[in-house]
Amino acid sequence: MSSAFGTQFTDTFAVAYFRNGEWSAPQMQPVAPLPMHPAAHVLHYASSCFEGLKAYRREEGNPVVFR
Repeated sequence: MSSAFGTQFTDTFAVAYFRNGEWSAPQMQPVAPLPMHPAAHVLHYASSCFEGLKAYRREEGNPVVFR
């Protein structure tokens, strides 16, 4: 029997830190709450989850892009 997508989780996850312009080596850690600053961009605009652009060509032939 299969379960619904996104309902089965592992007990560990990989964590890496970005400091001084570089990513650290990833480390496996037990699943735990993620500390996040309240001003994190993802909480305000969700652009970290989805960033989409749509483009289409107008009758005049020039492209139009919108977000």
